[in-house]
Amino acid sequence: MFPVVPLPLSVTEADGSFVLSDATPVVVTDPLAAAMAHVFADDLAVETGLRLDVTSGSGAVHAGAIVCEVAVDDPELAALGVPQGVRADGRAAVSESYALAVTDDGVRVRGRGAEGVLRGLTVLRQLLVAAPADPETGARTLGAVRVVDSPRYAWRGLSFDVVRTFHDVATVRRVIDLLAMHRMNVLHLHLTDDQGWRIEVPARPALTEVGARGAVGDRRGGFYTVEDLRGLVRYAAARRVAIVPEIDVPGHSAAMLAAYPELLGDRPATAGERADGEAGQSTLDPDLEATWAVLSDVLDTVVDVFPSRYVHIGGDEAVGMPDDVHAAFVTRFASEVVARGRRVVGWQEASRGLLGPDALAQHWIDFVPTDGTTVDRSQFDHVDPALLDVLVEMFSKAPADVGRTLDQGTRAIVSPTAHAYLDRQYSAPSDDPAQEADRARLGLPAYAPGTVEDFYSWEPSTAVHALPAEAVAGVEAAIWCESVTDARDLDLLLLPRLAGLAERAWSPAGASSYADHATRVAAVAPAWETRGHDWFRAL
Repeated sequence: MFPVVPLPLSVTEADGSFVLSDATPVVVTDPLAAAMAHVFADDLAVETGLRLDVTSGSGAVHAGAIVCEVAVDDPELAALGVPQGVRADGRAAVSESYALAVTDDGVRVRGRGAEGVLRGLTVLRQLLVAAPADPETGARTLGAVRVVDSPRYAWRGLSFDVVRTFHDVATVRRVIDLLAMHRMNVLHLHLTDDQGWRIEVPARPALTEVGARGAVGDRRGGFYTVEDLRGLVRYAAARRVAIVPEIDVPGHSAAMLAAYPELLGDRPATAGERADGEAGQSTLDPDLEATWAVLSDVLDTVVDVFPSRYVHIGGDEAVGMPDDVHAAFVTRFASEVVARGRRVVGWQEASRGLLGPDALAQHWIDFVPTDGTTVDRSQFDHVDPALLDVLVEMFSKAPADVGRTLDQGTRAIVSPTAHAYLDRQYSAPSDDPAQEADRARLGLPAYAPGTVEDFYSWEPSTAVHALPAEAVAGVEAAIWCESVTDARDLDLLLLPRLAGLAERAWSPAGASSYADHATRVAAVAPAWETRGHDWFRAL
């Protein structure tokens, strides 16, 4: 059992060992890798208590050290090929490839880019967490091993709902740490929805003065200032995680409409849920130029704060909006993003507008028939009966989204609800009886409960009906927070299932069994616990 998650592409164990202690230096031979080495040293101190010094050095042999090198043209790493899909930050997909060698003489990490060095050091961290420690000195003994590795998909992410429950900056940082620990590289921040508006837009103060007041039920509201978000971007970038911001329109817009009621025009406020909990219209009117004036200011702030190559425009669940109006809205909003030098990603319904070949469509709807049979209405028992017919009609159009995506030359991010939506209830009991009350209340009852294995034993290339394997640009999990009240609830829904999603996105298809994965997760879990994360014990 190799105690690493996700499982690397190639692992060759050998005879020999290396003892790593506080006296072991981290030697950086390329300035590009220096920041990566410091992140590694800081994280290792948290997880093992070992405190290593980072120094610079030449390419000479450094016995007894951890040596970090950037090797852009390394033939062994180049032979690994190019990960499938695109990077959210626009960097070269090959730069995450790395090689890690542990011998009697020390440790050597080579990456095709700085992030490759970081990914290799992250594997080293996991090995050190699982390694036996000297009870007096804390030194850890590593067995000799050679790892050569590269991700399967270039986009490996988590969509994080910070609207239905507002999560503070410290919690978002903890999530970024989890993503980096599992070699994921995208944090998709769902910043706007009916229940709240979470991004400061200096030109439009009412968006946060009014729109940020609420959340689900009586939970506190809140928002991130521009400086909060800049700080998160820097923190994530240091761990080679790109933050992709989402402004979810034209549906899910009740908080925006509560802030600027003139955007209702002459429509009654009768649908959706407004930020203050009262009934309110939740779709924007594309015929009002005031709508576009507000969205223009929003996008100006978004592209100023977030350097990500992509901006997520939502586009989903525009309940009651005529198809042609929805398509026209998506087309115009997408063009506004492109005009600002960014690329578009949207939920799969956004493909009903014109996105273009540089865009991405995030496919999530896997609960409607693809053979033309009638949608099962019973799965919508939790919704307002007055909306039932509208929802059934809306979701019945979903199977055609694949064709629309392909017709535009657009590629897909796969996020099927059955395997990637982490707000699903656990079906199997926890090994810790004290967590059974948590199991009963956490997760959306609208979804059928699932096991931890359900989030591991699936195949991204075949997850979306009729989508060719080559059209998959990446894999993304999602955590929606209707049932999440605090950071512990968040942990219990994320862990251990996030580890399974990370492995599906990184490791080759069929590389491991679930039983092996579960054993490796148990070896990684102490790092979660050291960092203060609870996790649902049902491997």
